[in-house]
Amino acid sequence: MVVVGTVVVFLVGWVPGRVRGVRLGGWIVMGMAHITWAIFGVRVRCDEVERLRSHHGFLFPNHRSYADIAVLLYLFPVRFLSQHKVEQMPFIGWLAKAMGTVFVDRESKASRAEARREMAEALAARSHPPLVLFPEGGINREPGLAPLRRGAFEVAAANRIPYLLCAIRYSDEAAVRWYEGEPILRAVWRLAQHRGTLTADVVILETVHPNPPEDVAALVAHAESVLEKALIA
Repeated sequence: MVVVGTVVVFLVGWVPGRVRGVRLGGWIVMGMAHITWAIFGVRVRCDEVERLRSHHGFLFPNHRSYADIAVLLYLFPVRFLSQHKVEQMPFIGWLAKAMGTVFVDRESKASRAEARREMAEALAARSHPPLVLFPEGGINREPGLAPLRRGAFEVAAANRIPYLLCAIRYSDEAAVRWYEGEPILRAVWRLAQHRGTLTADVVILETVHPNPPEDVAALVAHAESVLEKALIA
């Protein structure tokens, strides 16, 4: 499915025009997410999905699993900020690039600065769809919420870009866990062995409209409080 989907995305990439502000390739990737979760028996739920689909700006969710990306894509063909290594992955990297993913090398100060510039440009003039950043900085393999990094909030505040906080919760986190150093196929196989329906809930929380010179530390603390409450509800 990934191979065929990649070919189709590249073919329609030459077709001009957008549907609801999204390139045709994005809708194909969304369809791939629907097929994926139908195969694995995962039910994705979101009571306020229209708030996500109509949002112009950043989307800041927690990050518990590799499955989070496909869960969000099930709801809408959003864009992502991703590590530069993903860009080099066959098929997955090509799909990510075609969808407008912003890549960053977190070890490089120049790369981080370039990623910030690209993010600001990508969301200039209320462009669509939303750009997803996981402010924990990576998959959090520990219970609860990891401390949020300031970078995403600094970009949002400096450029007056609104961000929507949301929480992703799973009925059985063990099924979608990805252990440090574990091959991704082994983690996916664990999900394939899960019996019954696994539920992934996306809880839409608060939209924040930051303005400089707003206190970034206060924005981070507020987001941590909102997300932590949603994750233990």
